Amino acid sequence: MADVTKTLARVKDKKKFHNKSQEIHQNPRLAYRSISASDNTRTMIACIIPQSVFTTVNAYMAIPRIGIFEISPHYHRLNAYLCGIFNSTTFDFLIRAKVDKSVETYQLCDTPVPEDFTSDFGREISRLAAILTLSETWHGGMANTLSIHRDDVKDQTLNHRIDLVSRIDALAALQYGLTYGEYESVLKDFKVDNDLFSKEELTGVAEYVNMSPSDRNKHMRRFYGAVYGRALSYYDKIGSQR
Repeated sequence: MADVTKTLARVKDKKKFHNKSQEIHQNPRLAYRSISASDNTRTMIACIIPQSVFTTVNAYMAIPRIGIFEISPHYHRLNAYLCGIFNSTTFDFLIRAKVDKSVETYQLCDTPVPEDFTSDFGREISRLAAILTLSETWHGGMANTLSIHRDDVKDQTLNHRIDLVSRIDALAALQYGLTYGEYESVLKDFKVDNDLFSKEELTGVAEYVNMSPSDRNKHMRRFYGAVYGRALSYYDKIGSQR
């Protein structure tokens, strides 16, 4: 495991980033929810936020760098890779034991992340995470780096999103080197709702913004219930092809 997360820092540290705050904000950035708890459905929730968008105090930005910071294809790939890893059950399982009421930067940086984001698995995690991200807000630099076309991100039904998240989760477990039994134990540690989605729901698009907080929480428990079942199948399928 590498200390990839050791490179994370706040944008306000201008000296570390050679006064590149403006350039950073003109590109997509990795952010994560700070308010959380170990007994939440998910402790760690991360996303790529669009360029020129600011966050509140409850969402921290994490700026990855390798050596001297620069906006490069590696920056976009690493952002997408870390987003996929951070949202995986394996990473969540590791960090939740450290969290009380919020995810602190030092806890994030002390949680191991598989190093090789340019491996076949690492590249696929980046690509799939970017497809989920770019379906909301298009960014040419990230899309070009990861060879994603507009047709790849349009018309994402609930079923398609469950499938993408399942594949990312299985790939992350393989990146961490988990056995099938270990991965199954990790998944069983999370509370989910096994109430299956109907065919109509799966072929539609979930309108999260219009849901009440309680309905949104129930939906996400059902969502992850569907993800975990598929993720084990993907782990088995992808792992056998190594």
